[in-house]
Amino acid sequence: MSNLVSFTVSDKYNHNNNNNKEIQVSGDIITERGRKEILEKIYILSKKKPAISEQLKDARDNGGVEENEDFSMALEEMMRLDLEISKLQFIAETYNIVPNKPVGEYKKVEVGVSVTVKNLSSQKIVTYTIFGEIESDPSKGIISYKSPVGKELIGCSVGDIAYIERNNDYIELEILKIFVK
Repeated sequence: MSNLVSFTVSDKYNHNNNNNKEIQVSGDIITERGRKEILEKIYILSKKKPAISEQLKDARDNGGVEENEDFSMALEEMMRLDLEISKLQFIAETYNIVPNKPVGEYKKVEVGVSVTVKNLSSQKIVTYTIFGEIESDPSKGIISYKSPVGKELIGCSVGDIAYIERNNDYIELEILKIFVK
C-alpha cells in the first residue's frame, strides 16, 4: 500500500534563494505512538459494546421495537460506537507509519521532528513538532506537514528563513533548531 506522493514546496517570497523543497509522503501518515493510541481507543470502545448489547436486549424484551425510546437510544449508541471503531480501524490499518526518530539534532526539517523558530517580526520563539494530520494539535505545538506552516518548514535547515503567507502579507520564521527529544 505505497502510493508515493511527491510535491514541491516553494519558498515563493525569497527571491534571493531558490529554496524549493521536495518532500515525499506515502499516503496518509501516523507515528508509531499515534497508532498505539488509536489501537488503545479501539480496545476501550470495544469493551463498551457488550453493555450496549445488553441494553438493546433488555429494551427489546420490554416491548416492541417501534416507539421504544430505550431501544432507539441504545441502537443509536451502538451505531455511533461501531462507526467510531470502524473509523479508527481504518486509520490503524491503512495509514503509513512513520517510525520514531532517534533522539538528537537533525540537519533538515522532516515529519517526526521538532523545530524551534523565531518570528522575525515579533521576535517570539516557538517550537513546533511536525506530524501527519490525524495527530495534529496546534494548541500543543503539534502541526501537520500539510498545514501552511508545516509545508514551508519541511526541508528547511538551521538558519533558513521560512515565509508563511498570511492575510496578503507574510511571516518570516528563522529556523533555530531541529531536533527530536
